Amino acid sequence: MLEFRKISPDLAKSFRALQKEFSEANRVSTTTNSETAHATTFKTALELCEAWLREVPGLDAEIKSLAKLMLTPIAFSSEESKDLWNLLFMIVPAISTTLASVERMLPTLQHSSIPFLIIEEAGQASPQSVLGAVLRSKKVLFIGDQRQLEPISNIPDPLDRYLKKELTETPSSSAQSIADNLSSIGTLINENSANSVWVGLPLLEHRRCDEPMFTLSNSIAYDGMMKNLVSSRTAFPLSLNSSWIQVSGTCSDRHWVSEQGVILETLLSRIYTEILNPNLFIITPFRSVKNGVSRIVAKLDESIFAPETGRPSVGTVHTFQGKEADIVIFVLGCDHSKLAAADWAGEKPNLLNVAITRAKRRLFVIGDKNVWHGRGYFSDLVKQFDSQVI
Repeated sequence: MLEFRKISPDLAKSFRALQKEFSEANRVSTTTNSETAHATTFKTALELCEAWLREVPGLDAEIKSLAKLMLTPIAFSSEESKDLWNLLFMIVPAISTTLASVERMLPTLQHSSIPFLIIEEAGQASPQSVLGAVLRSKKVLFIGDQRQLEPISNIPDPLDRYLKKELTETPSSSAQSIADNLSSIGTLINENSANSVWVGLPLLEHRRCDEPMFTLSNSIAYDGMMKNLVSSRTAFPLSLNSSWIQVSGTCSDRHWVSEQGVILETLLSRIYTEILNPNLFIITPFRSVKNGVSRIVAKLDESIFAPETGRPSVGTVHTFQGKEADIVIFVLGCDHSKLAAADWAGEKPNLLNVAITRAKRRLFVIGDKNVWHGRGYFSDLVKQFDSQVI
């Protein structure tokens, strides 16, 4: 800050005044004042950094060193790395990377070298995967949802259940669940149940899904605590309402039911006839169903797809967390010989919660109600979604 005063005293004075204004605005109940002060403070901070960068001597040489750091970080000492990363943060206020890249990017950075770390989708991150980044940071903010997809664990379920009796956290715990348990401020979801979950600083406002997706998600995952703040929307240009499309059949490739593929093709043709360029995902709990769906989509007439978007995105639920689309088609697969797989999908609310909340305006479920009724949380989906003939 001393260098800022020498280089740009007016900006430094303005920035300090805005910091005081922002602190006072935070005490005011109206959100608008606080948000305006925050945005103005951030803008002025960037201008302050820009002023410093324009006048600091020897910047060209440091930029070259910064480029070398990106290529061979191990060649720099801990102090050199810290100084160069601080320089980069003066140029770019935030840097995004993956947890897997931390070891390669920051091999020499020591404890508390990073001022502030935000871990997004922490509910999917295992504790060990975040450890290196957390140790290198002064402050850490975990953002995630324990009621969405959990970390993938290779620990057998019986061993995980045994460890849960002996330990506070188990190998299947997420970084988010540990952070929540350490939070003194929060709430219990399903308070009167053996499956109660402590959530730290819960965000209880929902701004994505129309009905019936919101109510179902709120019921199975959040104990009815969420508030739907989706603003009024224009009428959606599709005559079909969200529904369950009943299709029975026999699995031909693990969980894939070819009869469901026929109905999927009919549904896609109907959607693309009514909407020129739909924003659409096709998702499923199983890879084998994803492969079957991909074959169906690949053979459809190219002329029905808009050139700028091409064919719809296809994948398992795990590949779509954090994404959204106006229309989601949820293809379940499975027949009565695959009830164990259906039980796995419905054992916890997480997978179903993620699947249904990808859809903003319409959700179509293609499956056999006779198979999925009684399969854990999918029973709620069966009850709440009316059947429709395509």
